[in-house]
Amino acid sequence: MRFSGRGQDQALVDTLKTHPDCKIRYGLLSLQIKDQAISPTSKAKIDNETIDNIKSYADFEMIESYFRIENYGRCLFHALQLLEIYPENSYLRSKVGLSLVAIYEAQKNHQLNSYVDPIKNQQEDYKTVLLFIHNLRLSEIKKIAYYFLNRSASEFNQNEDYLFAYWQITKAMSLPEKADEIKKKYSKVFPKGKYADYFSE
Repeated sequence: MRFSGRGQDQALVDTLKTHPDCKIRYGLLSLQIKDQAISPTSKAKIDNETIDNIKSYADFEMIESYFRIENYGRCLFHALQLLEIYPENSYLRSKVGLSLVAIYEAQKNHQLNSYVDPIKNQQEDYKTVLLFIHNLRLSEIKKIAYYFLNRSASEFNQNEDYLFAYWQITKAMSLPEKADEIKKKYSKVFPKGKYADYFSE
């Protein structure tokens, strides 16, 4: 706010009279800040930890967002990138599995372009993944999805998303006994789970 004119200047002076002198207030604030201050090293450590946590959270949120808007190519790409950092993360593994299953279903229904980005005008790393996806045969997609999920099934059989993706791909691979086994496991561990309706069909 800008002050102009004698009356406003006087009002400002009168207002300041109800507070201690500016020099005194500055001195008191300096003492308070000094008492509460942390060392630059500690501050840097806290800042770095906070930033790393925010970045990690944002990365996981981005994967979830891409999956929810049904951009399975990008979801797969970012989940695979994070798996290099967190190779045993069940959430990431389930999202890779679910994305592969969704890509398989899209390809089977001749709708791949509705769920996977075009290759043109993409960054190089992503373009490589897209080329791989677009060049896969239908049978190859389901085999990759199955072997990826089957390899870690015993480690992640308590993860709801993982079990659902694994069940879907065993059905696609025409493995009814395995599919039934997963269905029973899911019903036992998640009787009211978010995929319960699918398993009851």
